[in-house]
Amino acid sequence: MESSDRQDRTRDSQPLSIDETAMFGAGNDTSALPAARPRNPGDTFGRYRVLKTLGQGAMGSVYLAHDTQLDRKVALKIPRFTVGQDAKIIERFIREARSAATLSHPNICPVFDVGEIEGTHFITMAYIQGHPLSEFVNPDRPQRDRNVANTTRRIALALYEAHSSGLVHRDVKPANIMIDQRNEPIIMDFGLARPIDNGDDARLTKDGTILGSPAYMSPEQIEGQSDKLGPACDIYSLGVILYELLTGQLPFQGSIAAIIGQVLSKEADSPDKVRTDIDSRLAAICRKAMSKKIEDRFPTMKEFANALTEFLTSKLEAEKPTTDEKDLANKPTRKTGTDTSSGLKLTAPSMEFGCRCGQRLSARRQLAGKHVRCPRCGDSVAVPGDPSVESTQKIDISCTICGQRFMARARLAGKVVKCPMCGRPLTVPKPGQEQSIVKQIEVACSCGQQFLAKAELAGRRVKCTSCGNPLIIPLAE
Repeated sequence: MESSDRQDRTRDSQPLSIDETAMFGAGNDTSALPAARPRNPGDTFGRYRVLKTLGQGAMGSVYLAHDTQLDRKVALKIPRFTVGQDAKIIERFIREARSAATLSHPNICPVFDVGEIEGTHFITMAYIQGHPLSEFVNPDRPQRDRNVANTTRRIALALYEAHSSGLVHRDVKPANIMIDQRNEPIIMDFGLARPIDNGDDARLTKDGTILGSPAYMSPEQIEGQSDKLGPACDIYSLGVILYELLTGQLPFQGSIAAIIGQVLSKEADSPDKVRTDIDSRLAAICRKAMSKKIEDRFPTMKEFANALTEFLTSKLEAEKPTTDEKDLANKPTRKTGTDTSSGLKLTAPSMEFGCRCGQRLSARRQLAGKHVRCPRCGDSVAVPGDPSVESTQKIDISCTICGQRFMARARLAGKVVKCPMCGRPLTVPKPGQEQSIVKQIEVACSCGQQFLAKAELAGRRVKCTSCGNPLIIPLAE
């Protein structure tokens, strides 16, 4: 689910996922930050009218809003702090707006406005309709080498533009890259961006603090070497993204602590070892970008992009059809908007739906018929899907004996199941029916086997399910 974190009252007790931005160390305890007042559809915030919630995270919320002055849709970002709450975090937020506002590139999300309304800071950016790059990672249906290389090349050129302007992103990851409706990658969130050779930035990374997403962070960024946090950090992170798109998995996996240890001391398996059909030339480019030492990586993002361009050119030459194959190539083929010769193919599109509390949710289509938790109220919400696919639908059951709540598949409606807490038999209700308790009798055989029998079988002879010896069902008490 897109940006579906727990409610503020429970979020701080949840472990960070490896794809989240981690902020460890003294002076950055986000649990001490009060949540900004939730904005509901129809609320006004200065010149902006909130349309729906796009996402909620540990650092704030993002809303789809309507700019009433310019009559356009924008992404309204409101952080989780108030005026004077934490100077470091406020400085980081303001710097995001200043950094992104200086950039002008078709693959970088533009910033429209930044300011403060009634003590609440905000930033508005272009609303990008599309899907996060993370939704294009599928280990069962990996992307084509050429499409991955082309998308990575465009991201590299956009980051090179930022580096040329004196800015390093420092949090390059799939969640911060959107693929728009034209199949173009758009880099988002320059919240950790810093000017190159800015010595004052050390105060934001001292005291054991780590800013970034561990799974995509370079060794020098994890170690907090502020004097080495240059373009090479982004080159490493983009190398990890290239690895993930090619193989469908991250190079290092496990807990955050385990990932940090592996990034610092372990070499990742080559992509062509994880997936044997990956072109060895593209695997070599990926390994070079992910080198532990800065001097072993590409000197600049431009060199990274040039290597991908060379690969694409050589691959195109090798794939030129022969004279006999040209006739077959001229036959019409069906293509979708995301299935092009140069872009990624979305294998798991998402769909939007709502909770009874008004929260808008988004989930992958493969979750159709399943239940997810609403990040606002915590209720179980059924993801809409094909009603004929009953095997994926579930029914909410509550045990009337111990009060335990659990889920059962819709195909079990009318059948008897055991409560996972007390073991009592329960009949799974059909949609619209009330659940009932089936009276059953506990039976024990001399072989030690225990089982349940329906109450109407009391006094009758049955066979033990283990040894087959005959048993008489005792009368119900």
